[in-house]
Amino acid sequence: MRIAIKTWLGYISLQPDGSLQFRDDVGEWETLDVVNLDPTPVPPPTPTIDPITGIWPPPEGTPRVRPPDVASVDQTEVTRELRWALWAADSSDDESYWLNTILLKPEPGHTPGWTNDDYWFLKIDAGDGAGRGYRWPPT
Repeated sequence: MRIAIKTWLGYISLQPDGSLQFRDDVGEWETLDVVNLDPTPVPPPTPTIDPITGIWPPPEGTPRVRPPDVASVDQTEVTRELRWALWAADSSDDESYWLNTILLKPEPGHTPGWTNDDYWFLKIDAGDGAGRGYRWPPT
């Protein structure tokens, strides 16, 4: 591929003696051969759907699948799982209520954090949070 580089002074002209000049028009000495350059534009990356690092909430029509089961006490990971579960359950429950219940004041017999079974998702889906299971739109 042949290119010419234009600056505010003009086109860069590489002379046979190694000197550099600037020209108003493109000529034989103002073009460079660039090898292994693919001029095909790279498509933009597909945006990720993620409650923390990507697009959230997902676009309309996205299937409301359950979050993956991950055991974690990390607040960011629990927030990711919780937001995903609230969205999948189409719940209006308050996120802060659930974060408090899962991380700070777990139920008797439970350790803090998201469990790798369906326990928290089923509780959120049942509407045990501050929203009392209210669904939008109402059915």
